[in-house]
Amino acid sequence: MKLFSYLALFFFITVFSTNSYSEQKIVYLDMDKILSNSTAGINATKSLESQFKKKTTEFNKISKKLKEDEAKIISQKNIISKDEYLKKINNLRNQVKEYRKNRKTTFDKITNQRLTLSRNFIDLINPIISDYALQNSISLIIQKKNILVGKSELDITEKILLIVNKKIIKIKN
Repeated sequence: MKLFSYLALFFFITVFSTNSYSEQKIVYLDMDKILSNSTAGINATKSLESQFKKKTTEFNKISKKLKEDEAKIISQKNIISKDEYLKKINNLRNQVKEYRKNRKTTFDKITNQRLTLSRNFIDLINPIISDYALQNSISLIIQKKNILVGKSELDITEKILLIVNKKIIKIKN
């Protein structure tokens, strides 16, 4: 009978004491939104876009000139000697190679600047997010892109965006 009493007591203790009193607070954050909507992110993006447009315009002018030169050389094919024609064609080919090389180098440089700015911005944001998590007793912050479904109350993007706009004015290259 004592054994039965102990088993019953053990059963009731284990069944009715499964409530956990610790609360794990998990939230999510949209980093892309912060990067694209913060004041510093918008300024950096505008700067890169204006640089990209400027370089694109310059390269389009060069491309147009190279096409005009090609048409001019082709129209002179029957007028000039074969050696001079080949010399002009080779010169044009070298100019096109140089144009392609410069264009690729320039746009790769802009892409690298964009990546560097993103990395620097994330490095600036991380301490802000850590402080926010510490102050609000948050156990885990997940990026929104890794979540399928979540309550909108768990989204802290707007709160972090306000803090970022106050603390980060400019992103260093």
